Amino acid sequence: MIFLLTALAALPSYAQFVRDDSGLEDAAGLAITGTIRAVNGTVEHTSFCRTCPYNICTHTITMGADTYQLTCWASGDLVGDTKVWLKTAEGCFVPEYDLVEYEGDYVAELEFCGDTPLVVTHEPAIVRYLSECKWGYSTSRESIKYYGRDADITVTCWAEGEAIMNDHYWYKTLDYCWVSGSGLWNTPDRDNLQWCGPDFGYRLNESDLPLDTGGAKPTDIWNDEDDEDEDEDDDEGLARRWLQPEQIGEEYAGCYTCPSSVTNETCHLETVYEFNQTVVSQCVTRDANSSTQWMYTTDWCYVNSTDFWVPPYDNYRYPRCEYFELGV
Repeated sequence: MIFLLTALAALPSYAQFVRDDSGLEDAAGLAITGTIRAVNGTVEHTSFCRTCPYNICTHTITMGADTYQLTCWASGDLVGDTKVWLKTAEGCFVPEYDLVEYEGDYVAELEFCGDTPLVVTHEPAIVRYLSECKWGYSTSRESIKYYGRDADITVTCWAEGEAIMNDHYWYKTLDYCWVSGSGLWNTPDRDNLQWCGPDFGYRLNESDLPLDTGGAKPTDIWNDEDDEDEDEDDDEGLARRWLQPEQIGEEYAGCYTCPSSVTNETCHLETVYEFNQTVVSQCVTRDANSSTQWMYTTDWCYVNSTDFWVPPYDNYRYPRCEYFELGV
């Protein structure tokens, strides 16, 4: 399904344009008087050049710290402190906020691009397994959002990236991040979706943000000393993973409804894995009463990490289960 939104007045977050006797003005009252055919603008760090001046739009170019020819301006989504976007000679839009400060005035000097409709494709999707929504098409990228079991989401475009459980397609959501198709109940119809655009690099200053939290650290059961120890281990370069298959190394391994082998009214044995059986882990957590780490599997139960041939977290860095709304 494709939305062609020409009546931007229905979307209060987007600028509406009107014409009066004094000339064309935008909704903020800026007179559109530009006469210069083009100017050069330099991207300060990295940016997306999008098909329309809204963050939800797909991108055609990943822009580095280079200089681009800017041909006209448009009003779109607020980025930083401005709604001004510039159209490049390549025919795509970059927000003024992502450019090195210009000594002149783009709005005064450049022509107005004209009415720019918002064109978005979308498909509904339901999360099957706990899914990290990433800044890009790879598990190694920063986690922006955490989707719990059976969460309803909307995807707007697709791209090819790192394969997870033999699925190498990723889908952009309305949270402006990408989920692997491996974590969804049904495969979105890519024929009805736009291509998201070429792969791109890490988000600016990503290394300064708490790992796997999108900048906001959820409350969990681990203390600060544990966090410090784990961060030191994470710095050794372990690859991030979820939905990772590993083999059981014990004759039998119990999988429980809570991260503990002590059964009671609220915690019971769900299933039993056998020697060399392949088990797919979604996330890791710790027993509240000990330092034992438990893997939450796609059978929606917890197995002691020591019951694997090699504890999965020895080879990969898993998201903490506390980051998801488990929905069980």
